[in-house]
Amino acid sequence: MPPEPRNLGPSSRFVPFSGSSRKPAVNHHQGSHQIASGGAGPFRSGHPSTHDFLRLPRPQPFPAQQRYNNPVASGSRSFNGGPASLFAGASGFRMGDVTVYNTGGGAGDGSIDGWELLLNHIAPNALHNSSARYDAPKCDVDTRIEVTGEIMDHIQDRSALQRILCMTGAAGSGKSALQQTIAELCDDADILGAAFFFSSADPSRNRASTVVGTIAYQLGLKHRLLRSAIGAAVNHDRHIFSRSIQAQMKGLIVQPFENLRRSGEIDIDSFPYAILIDGLDECRDEPNDTADSNHLRIGDRYQAEGRQAELLAAISHCISINDLPFRVVIASRPELAIRTALEPGGHLHQEAYHLRLSDKYDASGDMRRYLQRRFEAIGLRIGNPQWFTQGNISTLVVAASGQFVYVAVVFKYISEPRASPSERLKVVLTWTPHEGHTARPFEALDRLYTNILLAAKDAYEAVDTHQGRDFLLLFRVHHMNVPGEHLYTRYSQPLPANQLSVLLCLEARAEETLISDLRSLVTLEKDKHGDSHLRIYHKSFTDFLKAENRAKTLFVLTSSVSAHFTKCCMQYIIKSPLDFDLRPTKWEELSCHDWRCLRDAFFAIPTCLPLCPDDAVNEFTQNGGWQKMAHLAPLAYRRKDAWRLWLRRMENSARFSESPKSANEMAAVNWLVLLLTHPLEFRTLLQFWLYHEQKRDIKAITEHPTSGWDRESMRRCWAFLDKTSRSFAAVIKELEGDLARTICLFYLVLRGLDTVEDDMTIPDDIKQPILRNFHIHTVTPGWNYDGCGPNEKDRQLLVEYDVVVDELNRLEPRYRDIIVDICHKMEIGMADFAHKAATTGSIYLEEVADYDLYCHYVAGLVGEGLSRIFSASGKEASWVGDQLELSNSMGFLLQKTNIIRDYREDTDEQRYFWPREIWGKYGFKEMKEMYEAENAQRAQWVQSNMVLDALRHSVDSLDYLRFLKNQTVFNFCAIPATMAIATLELCFMNPTMFQRNIKIRKAEAASLIMKSTNPQQVGLIFRTYARKIHAKASPSDPNFLRISVACGKIEQWYEHNYPTFVRIIDANSGPRPEIDGSDARAKIYSLERARDQQLALRKKQLDGGSSNGSTNGVNGTGLGGNEETSVKEIIVYLAAAMGIILAFCGTVIYVIIKYTGETSPGYTRGAAKAISSTLGLEKNEL
Repeated sequence: MPPEPRNLGPSSRFVPFSGSSRKPAVNHHQGSHQIASGGAGPFRSGHPSTHDFLRLPRPQPFPAQQRYNNPVASGSRSFNGGPASLFAGASGFRMGDVTVYNTGGGAGDGSIDGWELLLNHIAPNALHNSSARYDAPKCDVDTRIEVTGEIMDHIQDRSALQRILCMTGAAGSGKSALQQTIAELCDDADILGAAFFFSSADPSRNRASTVVGTIAYQLGLKHRLLRSAIGAAVNHDRHIFSRSIQAQMKGLIVQPFENLRRSGEIDIDSFPYAILIDGLDECRDEPNDTADSNHLRIGDRYQAEGRQAELLAAISHCISINDLPFRVVIASRPELAIRTALEPGGHLHQEAYHLRLSDKYDASGDMRRYLQRRFEAIGLRIGNPQWFTQGNISTLVVAASGQFVYVAVVFKYISEPRASPSERLKVVLTWTPHEGHTARPFEALDRLYTNILLAAKDAYEAVDTHQGRDFLLLFRVHHMNVPGEHLYTRYSQPLPANQLSVLLCLEARAEETLISDLRSLVTLEKDKHGDSHLRIYHKSFTDFLKAENRAKTLFVLTSSVSAHFTKCCMQYIIKSPLDFDLRPTKWEELSCHDWRCLRDAFFAIPTCLPLCPDDAVNEFTQNGGWQKMAHLAPLAYRRKDAWRLWLRRMENSARFSESPKSANEMAAVNWLVLLLTHPLEFRTLLQFWLYHEQKRDIKAITEHPTSGWDRESMRRCWAFLDKTSRSFAAVIKELEGDLARTICLFYLVLRGLDTVEDDMTIPDDIKQPILRNFHIHTVTPGWNYDGCGPNEKDRQLLVEYDVVVDELNRLEPRYRDIIVDICHKMEIGMADFAHKAATTGSIYLEEVADYDLYCHYVAGLVGEGLSRIFSASGKEASWVGDQLELSNSMGFLLQKTNIIRDYREDTDEQRYFWPREIWGKYGFKEMKEMYEAENAQRAQWVQSNMVLDALRHSVDSLDYLRFLKNQTVFNFCAIPATMAIATLELCFMNPTMFQRNIKIRKAEAASLIMKSTNPQQVGLIFRTYARKIHAKASPSDPNFLRISVACGKIEQWYEHNYPTFVRIIDANSGPRPEIDGSDARAKIYSLERARDQQLALRKKQLDGGSSNGSTNGVNGTGLGGNEETSVKEIIVYLAAAMGIILAFCGTVIYVIIKYTGETSPGYTRGAAKAISSTLGLEKNEL
């Protein structure tokens, strides 16, 4: 057994041993053993070491049976030239009671150091002295003395049993100012360990995930060995920041501090021990830059409260239970999480000291001193110390209702340099209630906001040049443009206030005039580009503007604000001169003097169009606004489906621009024009309108158990389905039973996933975790996402995604598990493609294999999921769900058709799905070269090759459709397939496809819907369009032969499964097949049929079967006959054969007798004897 380690004393801790004569320094101090190993030691260059060290929990001898063997080979050297360390490079193993952690990367290890990794998970803006919190509010030197004294006394009382102090108070009561003051006092006294200031308006410090890391970072700065231990903990568990808050706190703060305290390497008496946390009520679950907690969705509020409760529980568990010497001060509004924890029965009721600002402390004296000092300074500035009285200050203090924010706002209003302080003081005093009035906490503040806004409104609208303007509406437009309120910007960033004034068709610098009488509430700040941005001083003002019960007559609906802004944007576009002869490729190339305003106006119109008044849309239409929008569209959209979204919105604008009467007249005119120009299409549409009826009404009461229409959440899901895909929604709603609801939710889940993947405004580091965990989010109650860009067409689906989650969790497990599994598979592929595009800059799919892989992820998996759902529902055979290759081909056919058709749209948006392997071999370097006129011929060959690639999936798709037995399921799958083959025929050899989006006519689509009722009709449709494609093919096309083969395979499939010379006729006994005798193939078929029947009969006879049974004979007119006819024919054949044989034998005998009998009688008698022997005859018979 090795000897006990020698105690070298405190001075010998972590002694480095980089030379050949140095030995590992062993420290035995207060129950902890440490062996330092590695290079230059822990104090190299004055920084803590991150090399290997051993830590023993208690000094115990090794077991007697263990023997020490040096694992280091003789002659081996360490990386610094000395002897190799005893455990060089080792980490995470045990030897007896010894646990080894490697805290450094080692030679050649390029991994990030644990401390550096920690720096990536902190919130620097949350520190009390952060530059982001420059000039943070704090108490005056002679104010809030009583409350600051009590807090400081509690912090400095190291013997107090309650280590946590919770300070609660209403909004505006000065909690943040107190915390800032306490932080500075503790910092001056060298007892501030860490501070964290939450802010709902700052995304970097409005969530709980960075709290522990930020506190650990600040504590590590106080002690070098603690910093090393924290870095070692991060190195040991590099995913610690994904753990729970309690696990983070235990691993990063509790254990490192406890280990150092046990070893005596940290002096707890001198170590800074005060930890401050401010604004707990502004803590969120996920990154959220919404500035108003009162207007979060209920699901977000629940999650935020859960995170707040988790943080409180972690602090209680790790600080109190582990007996750490820290004193924690938490400030918050009395929201649910902290209120519940402090109430009787809560986990902080006994452990925390509760300081109620509103109940215990009267801030009147502090506010009086605050106003007295500042009013005296104003008197010095204006040269009139007597401009106010003590009675004025007393009145203001009473009206403040204990809220410091009130006096701050009042002083801001009165101290406006361009106004008279005495006059403004009189205005404030006339609005303020006296002491005898009953007041709620915010009553006086609401009164102040109301009167300031009314005065500003009257002053602004009284100016003659402002007549006709609505001050409140204009100000709300500017207010909704501040951070956290942006509703109509392209990249979720506020518009500059000066640019917004231009869009509102106001004069230059109108924003300054607009807020000239609101300087006590808001201000304009310049950015580095010289643009001005509106800043709201107090969050309570935003709360006031958004609450109708507080703002009362000053309240303005958000929809009214959006409608007015959209109307102004329309006016701006109408007035902007555009040269339609130019085709600019960038916004900067427009002839308009302010292209930024034109760009933002373009993006705002589709977003808020449904809220815009009819007269504004009519005026926009009549003045050529849509033509200008069409001219700007190629510059605007760079995302997939965005162009289609704009077209859909422009088409839907007709319902705004026409009154019901004029709309009916327009419809009648359209029908008349169609009758005169395309009479056959008119007949088809009329038939569709008359005879095609909806097979199921999901709103009917009898359908509620399966459609879920009786639940608000499911009604919302059906509404989202209608919004995202009207055509797809129609066929989904006709599915039987709960299949319609299941596939509706399946579609919405995949649409939500695709929306995240398509949104180019989401950074890749944010997009990746959302995509790769979307299957988890999909079943997490209350989850939603509002980080998509405002112009993303399906953004609202993700904002209200919690209703989809709620309904998905209601599904039976057999359905839900399939949806989650397919979502999981699809999200992996989408995340990989998105990450590749974001990190490599690659914008093309290189090979056809990459193209197929992409189509598999976005469409093939959809087919797989649908097949499995069909089987799980029992409406299709169980083996249909196993036809993965066929269902994959179905998805491929539909997806590739859409990619071919959307070439111009995707190219304009810089989204390229055609593989380079196809278009590169025809001499193109960029996909956009194909729509140039001089490249038309080669572009046709590329198009032909793409159509050929899509056609190779048609036969598999037809085979898949033949397997389906349920009529509604068949219609659901067959209609998109027939639409796809019709679209391929439309695109094939059609140069228009390279210039604009094309689609099949409505009459053709209606005809396909009516005909796609059974596999034979679908096969006939495929054959018809395959023949059209073959007829359009050119022999000069390099793909001509392969196109012909692909079309021939469709023809062959149809003839094999549904021969055209066999007709099904209705007879009295039921349907029966009939052969068309005029078809040459019918004769071949009849002969082959007869041959097969004869072979079957012979086999039956050989097996001992009766020849009297019935068989299916064949005649020249049809399929029929009986067995008796066949037996007679066989007997005749046998008799004829015997006759021929006997005649031949007789002839031979006659010839022999005649020519040999006279000359060779002996021979004749011999021959006769042989013959008679052969025939079995007697002599006399011969």
